[in-house]
Amino acid sequence: MGLAAFLNALFDSGRVRVSPWGQRLLPAEAAAAAVVLAAREQVVRAEFPGDAPAYCPAAALWAAEMFHHACQLAVYRDVDADAVRQSLVIACPEDAGTASPAANHYSVDLVFQFLPDLTRMAQSAASDDPLLVRLRQWAAAWPYSSVGLPPADEGDGAAPFDSEALAGHPGLLRAYVDRAIERADTVRLADPRVRPLAESALGAFPQLAPAVSRVLLIRH
Repeated sequence: MGLAAFLNALFDSGRVRVSPWGQRLLPAEAAAAAVVLAAREQVVRAEFPGDAPAYCPAAALWAAEMFHHACQLAVYRDVDADAVRQSLVIACPEDAGTASPAANHYSVDLVFQFLPDLTRMAQSAASDDPLLVRLRQWAAAWPYSSVGLPPADEGDGAAPFDSEALAGHPGLLRAYVDRAIERADTVRLADPRVRPLAESALGAFPQLAPAVSRVLLIRH
């Protein structure tokens, strides 16, 4: 399954097949994947709660490639550990300096919103498994996409969840708060940027998210 077909299956059902490990992404396949991502972004933008950040195609394609690699490695468990680390070490690019941090987080999330599911699947491996370590590092680096996952262990080399990059865009920060409430992620709600927005969002209806309301001490 090529990258474009992989993305279509991921967006349609969440059930995917991966191509054999070691196959290179050809320019034509990358272009086809970019078309799928752009179409998906339009759907997400139409449903976004408020104004969405700008779209960064390079960041979205990077996330698609990295997530596909990670899915391959979750299947082909006999790949050498060094090869696993090297294949997932590529950093997210920026669109010729025009992409804001919020744009990168929004664009990466088109695919990385499935990161919690893949991380949970990979947790059956040893805690020092290089794939699992990298997934946890991504979770820390991309907090909007990893809502619902616990903080990474310090030994993973990942920083704690930080909403600073999201705080620069009110719409993205609001969407982050909504996710934290929906998934009852009380760790994110401890963030001083997030807590007042969560309190405001629940307001007079704490019964809609009782676990969250107990943490926020909202009384009906």
